[in-house]
Amino acid sequence: MNKPRPVVLCVLDGVGERSAVAGNAVRQARTPELDALRAQAPSTSLAPSVDGLPPDGAHGHRCLGAGRPLARSSAPVDADIAARKLGRNAVVDQLVRLATYDACQLHLVTLLSDGTAHASLSHLAAVLEVAEWNKIDVRVHAVLDGRDGPRRAASRQLDALEDLLAGRGKLATVCGRAYAMDGAGRWDRVYAAYHAMVRDPTLGPTVTQADTGYEAVFGAYQKGLDDDQVEPVRVGAYRGMKGSFMCDFANASPLWSWYGEDVGLLLHHRPDGLRQLGAMFRREVPEEIAVDLLTDRGKPVYAFREGCLAALCDDEGALDPVAYPLAAVVDGFAEVVSRAGLRQLRCAESDKAAHVTRYFDLRPTAWPGEEWHLVPSDGADVGELVPDPAAATRAVAASVTRALAAGGPDFVLVNLGGADLAAATGNLGATVAALEALDAAVGAIARAVAALGGVLLVTSDHGRAEELEDDAGVMRLGPTRARVPLLVVGAGEGTALRDGGSLCDVAPTMLELLGLDQPAAMTGQSLLVRPRR
Repeated sequence: MNKPRPVVLCVLDGVGERSAVAGNAVRQARTPELDALRAQAPSTSLAPSVDGLPPDGAHGHRCLGAGRPLARSSAPVDADIAARKLGRNAVVDQLVRLATYDACQLHLVTLLSDGTAHASLSHLAAVLEVAEWNKIDVRVHAVLDGRDGPRRAASRQLDALEDLLAGRGKLATVCGRAYAMDGAGRWDRVYAAYHAMVRDPTLGPTVTQADTGYEAVFGAYQKGLDDDQVEPVRVGAYRGMKGSFMCDFANASPLWSWYGEDVGLLLHHRPDGLRQLGAMFRREVPEEIAVDLLTDRGKPVYAFREGCLAALCDDEGALDPVAYPLAAVVDGFAEVVSRAGLRQLRCAESDKAAHVTRYFDLRPTAWPGEEWHLVPSDGADVGELVPDPAAATRAVAASVTRALAAGGPDFVLVNLGGADLAAATGNLGATVAALEALDAAVGAIARAVAALGGVLLVTSDHGRAEELEDDAGVMRLGPTRARVPLLVVGAGEGTALRDGGSLCDVAPTMLELLGLDQPAAMTGQSLLVRPRR
């Protein structure tokens, strides 16, 4: 087939539409490049969610890649809880049996949040009910949010947790999501959370001990830290997981290793949040990390024995076993493009890597003919908990424009995540600055696409930056339900866009632009309205 003109999908992460100016970084930012594109190109707005649930970036990118509505990872869990069948799930039942037979503790790792993108207190409550019925001793490792909800809501969330734990278990550790949920390869942060949860306090780095979770949180507030930045703290009498050294004498060279003797369940229903922590629990990390951090007197350390750690959900195949794995999605956009022999490029900063790869591609590895260019989020190597969005935005744009100038990819997916990351801090000024850097990046990408006669689509996965304050002037954090923009630049004279679409309609639109047939499984509809010939 003839080589098509390149199609570039630029996702302005966290940029929604809202008319009010107050608290709206999108309206307050100077965006001459985007303004110029809007003046010349057809545009419309899209629904970021078609199931009525709050949108989030992971699900938004999955719908962009699938070209059809998809069930949330949490849907089958919620269904079983409603039917009071959670304990019958094979993986949950196996953990219960192991904990009962070994008379050991069940460790639950969960995010405490007002949002529902990563985890839900209803899931924790249901697991605690199963554990209580089976007389299992529970320890909860609470990860504090501060990004998808108020920056300092931990006290209220700990109240809710204490009510759930009454007579059922105890709070073991508390830490901010910047530690336990890092997804950009900052292993030192993840190890700090891991060490507090797993190891004896007499071994390795010193971990702060607090009598209560409240004491841990208020101590962090006195240092000027928000919920997401709370350093890992052990609570009460908790001193780490039970474990001992074991030896494999069947090996020709007997190998001693330290193994935890408890069982664990990761309660997140969006797996990217605990991906690195789960890998550390299993000692499936880069070799230098394993040698430097996961050893005891030169012997390997494994937090859990084989089969004793499970995930509630994981649609990427990274964790095993999984209580509620999602069914594979066939004939997604990336698969169709790969099957046609076209070349693809994914580009984002490391904090948004999963969005443009595992989620959009609907599988954990690249398709044939696909490359990933992932730029380290600025601040990843300097110990900062909140990256500088502008630096990473410029680096991502430069990577894309270089690849286009080299004439390689037929399709490019680029995520510009600076506005979303800045908005997560609640800082209006920083979000405005991030949007202005994002605007310059879009301009550079647009010129590179135009030079090749290609088509540029600009959209978003969900809103956030447009509503850092609500209409009453109260700070709000987390994704919004706002519609998101869609611009299509270079699709041809007279081309228009229909209204009433959603993110699920973007993939069919791009297939039409690439001249590829839409598979029957892709139920979205192209948004292009072509002039009559």
